[in-house]
Amino acid sequence: FSIGTQRVKPEVRQKLIDYQEMVTKGIHEYTTKGFALNPRVVGGQEYGDTRAQVDALLAEFAVAMVKVNSVLAETNQLGSHEQEAGRPQ
Repeated sequence: FSIGTQRVKPEVRQKLIDYQEMVTKGIHEYTTKGFALNPRVVGGQEYGDTRAQVDALLAEFAVAMVKVNSVLAETNQLGSHEQEAGRPQ
C-alpha cells in the first residue's frame, strides 16, 4: 500500500489498518478462488460470520437446483412425447 500507517493521524490509524487488511484479503480470495465475498453483506442481507454466508448461499442454491431439475424433467417428458408422436405405428 502506498499509505504508511505511520503517516496518518493516530485516531484514524486503526481504520486504515483494517481497510488494508480487508483489501488484501479480498484480493487474495479473488486471485486464488476466482471470487470474493464481502463478509458483512451477501445478497443484500447482513451476516455476522462466514458460516452464515455459506448456509444462506447453499439454501439459495438448493432451491434453484430443485427448480432447474423440475424444468429439465418437464422438458424431457415433452421431448419423449414428441418423439413418440412422430413415430409411425
